[in-house]
Amino acid sequence: MITSEKPLYYYIALKMNAMRNCEKLQHEAEERRKAFQAKGDNHNDMEARKQVDHFYDQKNGHEYAIERACKAHMPSGSGFDKGTEFDFEKSTDDKLIFITSFHHMNGNGYYCGWSDHTVIVTPCFGGINVKVTGKNYKEIKDYIAETFQTCLTNVVDADGELVL
Repeated sequence: MITSEKPLYYYIALKMNAMRNCEKLQHEAEERRKAFQAKGDNHNDMEARKQVDHFYDQKNGHEYAIERACKAHMPSGSGFDKGTEFDFEKSTDDKLIFITSFHHMNGNGYYCGWSDHTVIVTPCFGGINVKVTGKNYKEIKDYIAETFQTCLTNVVDADGELVL
């Protein structure tokens, strides 16, 4: 039986890969369009233009799906008061990069500062490795890594919705 359920990290990686493929195909279609335009081949120029638009729309759809999944399922609030953003520029086929900040409290329950963090997620046998950069105020990096590990291993469906 084929299932569309997968861990969130895998869903995001698949969407990112599809987005990058669409970017490549969009660029190739744009190059064909330019060649047809230079030859004065209006019919093929219009067909290539349709492909450029199609791949642009597909790329944006995948990008939106990643943003929506991050907003819905990644840390936000409870210290992660600025939420979590996916870094499209720095993420690659073998690592996912997330940007977050943590709002620290002192022993009296008052906010006492922020620390900014990059969370680097890489594949490993049977799951993922989570590395957190940034200031380790009160050992917060361990907590951030555990929180991201939990969020990213939650199971989602084909639309990026949590499976309960």
